[in-house]
Amino acid sequence: MGMLSNLMMVVYKQLIFYLESNSLLSDYQFGFLSNRSTELAVTYFTDLIRKEADCGKATGAVFIDLSKAFDTVSHSVLLHKLSLYGIQDTELQWFTDYLFLR
Repeated sequence: MGMLSNLMMVVYKQLIFYLESNSLLSDYQFGFLSNRSTELAVTYFTDLIRKEADCGKATGAVFIDLSKAFDTVSHSVLLHKLSLYGIQDTELQWFTDYLFLR
């Protein structure tokens, strides 16, 4: 399993580099990017609420646990999205094999 984990980390780093260098991620993407922790997301969110309150506006929020969200995404839809982002050929096949053969 160690070798597979190392390979997955290499693929992850390459994919993140590709997405970041081509500006394919939102500025509001938090959680798995360096310098974009979930703590930063909470800070951003609370600052937004504070600013709205300072302007006399009421703010509401709905919190949803998405910890299992990846497992609910259609693998075919995910692979199609990756292809739209430029992930093609061998690299797309890696993701296909991982998603459908695990």
